[in-house]
Amino acid sequence: MGRNPNRPGLVVVLYNWARPRDLSHYETFEHYHETFYAQVEALSVTPFSPRALDRGLTGVFMGALRHSDPELVGNRAAHGVGTDDPRIEQVMRRIIERACGVTSEARVGDEIERLIVERVDDWQRTKRQAEGSVIAYARRAKQPVTALLRPPGVAAWGTWTAPYSMRETEPTVNLQLEPEDPSLRDAPRWTWPAKPAADGEGDGDGDGRGP
Repeated sequence: MGRNPNRPGLVVVLYNWARPRDLSHYETFEHYHETFYAQVEALSVTPFSPRALDRGLTGVFMGALRHSDPELVGNRAAHGVGTDDPRIEQVMRRIIERACGVTSEARVGDEIERLIVERVDDWQRTKRQAEGSVIAYARRAKQPVTALLRPPGVAAWGTWTAPYSMRETEPTVNLQLEPEDPSLRDAPRWTWPAKPAADGEGDGDGDGRGP
């Protein structure tokens, strides 16, 4: 279900009792549901936040546009899309409608419109600068084309970077607070937990390692 726009979608998850990972959902039912959102991709929790738009808008917009008309499916069909193409407006309005419906904030729709217009303008600029080369959605083996989309990598993401998966977000970083930060003067003190002593070690002399 879920393919018919006139009917509600239904997602069914069948756990297998013979699989330890599936069985753990029942054995730790309360904890599993209390921490459910920890297992959800960050961008799906805040789908229209600024960082989610940075990471996901290009892929969503280009994917929706490409599949909005059979004429746009081919890789080199990107070359024939103009700034005033009505299909761009249609797809953009659908995305804006969805964003405003989810967030209930008109400013989110305005920001999405700005970002899409920015991408379309850059699309046409790339076409003018291609010097006779055909504009394509992506680079294919042995095709002499100028590709719009860029795969994610270790380098900084750009306007046309499109992830293969929504899991490709920023890597985890460590946050280090400097003790001399004035904003921390009234904050409660904290220390690393004491390391438990091995058997036969520690004499309980108050060094934090004894019993």
